[in-house]
Amino acid sequence: MKDAFLIFPPNVMRRAESEIAARFPEIELKPHHTHSEMDEYFSQYFGDPEQTADLTLTAYPQALWALESASSLFAEMPPELPPLRPELAALGLDQGPAQMKVIGVVPVVIIHNAGLSDPPGSWEELSKERWWGKVVAPPHDTPLPALFRHYMEKHFGQAGSAAADALVPELYPLDINKAVDEGRHQAGLVIPAFGRTFRQGQGSMVWPREGAVAVPIMAFLRKDASPEARGLLEHLLSVDFQNFLSVDGLICPVTPEAQAFPELLENQFRFLWAGWQAAAAVGGGLASKNLRAAKQVLVGG
Repeated sequence: MKDAFLIFPPNVMRRAESEIAARFPEIELKPHHTHSEMDEYFSQYFGDPEQTADLTLTAYPQALWALESASSLFAEMPPELPPLRPELAALGLDQGPAQMKVIGVVPVVIIHNAGLSDPPGSWEELSKERWWGKVVAPPHDTPLPALFRHYMEKHFGQAGSAAADALVPELYPLDINKAVDEGRHQAGLVIPAFGRTFRQGQGSMVWPREGAVAVPIMAFLRKDASPEARGLLEHLLSVDFQNFLSVDGLICPVTPEAQAFPELLENQFRFLWAGWQAAAAVGGGLASKNLRAAKQVLVGG
C-alpha cells in the first residue's frame, strides 16, 4: 500500500492536502471524514490491518488507546527524525509511545465577547458558577468536551465537574467564532486560528493564565509502510512544513528550527498537558462511549 490518512485541523486541511498531493502523487490520500465518522473510526477500527493506512495523522486520543492493543502493527519512529523542540520536551511531550511521533501541538484557548465587563482570563474562572452554561464548544463527536472535562475535574474538582456538565457542546469552530462575535454566546473554546479575528470585531481571544490545553497531532507509521509514506512523515517534520503549520495554521511547531507564531511566543509556550497516560485514558473513555452507542444501535435495530 501507498496510502495516508491525514487529519489536520480544518483551517489548514485543504492547503496541506493540496501541497502533499502535489509533492507525493504516488500516495493515495484517504478522503475526508465527518467528525462523527472519525470518532467511530478511531474508536473501533484504527489498528485493524485491513483498515489502517501506511501513515495516519490524528489528534483523536482514541488512537493512543487503540495503540495499546495494536502496537505490533506499527513501527517505532526512526531515530533520525528531528527531536521535539525543548519547550515541548520540558512538558513531557517527548515521552510518548515509541510508535508515535508528535508533528504539531494544537492549543485550545478561550474566546469571549468583547462587550463583557468581566471576561474570563483562566480555566479557573470558567469553573465558577458565573460561567456555567455560558461557554460554547465543539460537539461530543470531537475530543474537546472530554478534554475540557478532564482538565477541569483534575484542577478544580467538583466545581470543574459542574462546569463540564454545563458546557454547551453544539457548534464547530467557525460557528463558535461567529456566535461569540455576535453576542449569542458569551464565551467559547477554540483553537487560535478561530480566535485571532472576528468579522464584527466584537470578540477577543484569551490564552488562559494556566496555559492553553495542549492537543498533540500524532503520526503513526505501519511497520510495512512504503518508502513513500516514510518520506511523507519526514516532510511533515521539515522546517518548511512546520513553518506552514505555525505561520498559517497557528499550530505549535515541534521541529526546533521552525518559527513560532506570535501568540505562542508572547505566552512563552505556556501549555497545560496532563501526560500521555492521561491522554490514553481520555481516548479509552471516548472509545468505550462510542462502542456502547454502536451496540445500542444494533440492539435497537
